[in-house]
Amino acid sequence: MKKNILNFTIIIIIIAISIGTYINNYVGYFVRVMGSSMSPTLDDGDFGITFIVDERTKLKRFEIVILKLKNGEEIIKRIIGLPGEKIYCHNNTIYINDLPLIESYLLNSKTDDFELIEINEEQYFVLGDNRKESNDSRFYGTFNRSQISAYNFIEINHIK
Repeated sequence: MKKNILNFTIIIIIIAISIGTYINNYVGYFVRVMGSSMSPTLDDGDFGITFIVDERTKLKRFEIVILKLKNGEEIIKRIIGLPGEKIYCHNNTIYINDLPLIESYLLNSKTDDFELIEINEEQYFVLGDNRKESNDSRFYGTFNRSQISAYNFIEINHIK
């Protein structure tokens, strides 16, 4: 009887580890926000889950994504510009293909002017919601789709 319980427990543990590994590698993973570049939407210490980007993923404007920098560091930002678009900022208003972008999620964040950028195919222009504190596409340039590792950040709770 004890041997059956032990075998059953081992099988359950193996199944749980296998499911966890599958989810982490093919579905999504947990993320903890580090820093204030996405404040007030996401604060330092917030915890959430994201979904892994694959070739079928349709990335949309305003989605919060996880990006991998060339040094391996991961950052969290919001997609603002899509492949093939032209983007610039003048007088605290971002323009996409010469049309003003309405960003209702921003409270009092000011965006400094930046010159016209033409976004190549398979590239994205991303910004942090806390524009004064964010190193984003204004600093790094546009990001290749292959640098976007996860999308659709779902906040679970605040961990401080």
